[in-house]
Amino acid sequence: MAEPFDPRKEEYLALRKEVEIAMTELGHLEERLVYAVAIAFVWLGTHSIETTPAVAKGIWLLPTFLPIFGALRSLTIWFHLKNISRYIQQVEAICFPDGPPADGWETFLERLRFHKGTKTKLWKRRISVTFAFWGTFVLVTASVGVLGFRAEENKRREPNLAVQATPIPVLRAGPTFCCRRAPSGAA
Repeated sequence: MAEPFDPRKEEYLALRKEVEIAMTELGHLEERLVYAVAIAFVWLGTHSIETTPAVAKGIWLLPTFLPIFGALRSLTIWFHLKNISRYIQQVEAICFPDGPPADGWETFLERLRFHKGTKTKLWKRRISVTFAFWGTFVLVTASVGVLGFRAEENKRREPNLAVQATPIPVLRAGPTFCCRRAPSGAA
């Protein structure tokens, strides 16, 4: 016999799937932004930009906005997950008004987070690692942008000697001493 349709169970399963998708999206977001920033800096490093120094500085700092927007997107996903968590807690409270035989996942996590009135080390680590990743990513990207701009600026100040070298005079007449042939009888 088939199990009767339970809208709360279906909603719970859909929300759990949404949480899985959001967590996957967070992972992809971090990975793809690292690649995008690397590609942007490689392109900037291999292409010469002929423009004013102010515009060149802005172009070199442009990849810094990618991790800033990534951090904001990550934060919005985190807030969305937090709302889902609160809703799932309410559903768990409705399903088990007298107390569940075992805590539901979100209720368990909430107790873990605020055990004895303080957040646990696990929760602090998760938040700390996330903030550290995005903060470091923004700082490194900005630093590489500044260093890239300075390198570009130094190229403009110091002309490339290979391009601006004076031509070497070529002797058109007279004996050449560097390419003497050995006498035909010597072996």
